[in-house]
Amino acid sequence: MPKPSASTLEVVTDPRIELLGVVQSLADGAKEPALERRFGKWRAHPAVAAYRARAEGDSRGLIALCLSDPPELSWVRDRRALSVDFVARAGGDAELDEFLDALRDFASASRFMEFHGESAASLERARLEGERRLSGLDRMALLEEYAGVRLGARFRVIWTERYRPGALTSYIFPYPYEAPGRAAAGPFEVFTIPTAEERKDERAAYLWSEPLCIPVERLHAAHEDEFARLAPDAKTRLVSALSWRLTLRTWSPQGPPPALAGFKDRMEPATFALCRRLEEYENGRASYPALDAFFPRLLDVLAGRKAKAK
Repeated sequence: MPKPSASTLEVVTDPRIELLGVVQSLADGAKEPALERRFGKWRAHPAVAAYRARAEGDSRGLIALCLSDPPELSWVRDRRALSVDFVARAGGDAELDEFLDALRDFASASRFMEFHGESAASLERARLEGERRLSGLDRMALLEEYAGVRLGARFRVIWTERYRPGALTSYIFPYPYEAPGRAAAGPFEVFTIPTAEERKDERAAYLWSEPLCIPVERLHAAHEDEFARLAPDAKTRLVSALSWRLTLRTWSPQGPPPALAGFKDRMEPATFALCRRLEEYENGRASYPALDAFFPRLLDVLAGRKAKAK
């Protein structure tokens, strides 16, 4: 099996997400002049009504990443690759199919792709601003160095100023945990749609969590029996602790600003204990070249055991 290539990160815009942004704005009753002139007459379209009915906890931005560009919006990924939670939040398979049929009709009837083409200059300006904010640090190289393994991931940050993602903003194709004892080999495509607040974060702390699921899920598959005996949120706590340690590495030796320092104070004790244990990993890379080698030490903390320091 070939070794995974080094991971990459790029900032992109996406017509599928911009289409959802238009429908979302209409569903919310927004009166943006340019949008109103072009799409105001489509406020009563079934796609707008269907979007409004399922706006809470929206997952359709991530579902759209399984489709081709508008107006066809054909399935280009196996829909079985989607998390069942995504489909449930969209109302189930039948309701999702009805919404997608309506969305295809909206995109075609409103000639959305013409509008998207006319917006190319403003979208590119926004994309370049996103690229500027994420420049100066090879985050994927830093993550791979920390994990001690190449992940073979293509990470795309979808920069959009119109679409507002719900609680679900990131996903990986294929998801790295396939079945008990089996992790996906990759290559992986990682997507995130940052919120308005996240786009303002110069250090982009939001970027770490999703790609970190790749090494954490590999640990899960390799140590299935151990994870089965842990609390259900063990992986979530481990990803949170790893995200914090990587975020700290993007700041100067003086440490993070007060806002991030305050986050440390609000951290759950179990997650904070993992952060402290990871300091041992960072200071002992000669003995622990990768996270997998350090897992027994992490397991002590995840299981709530008080292991002797090494």
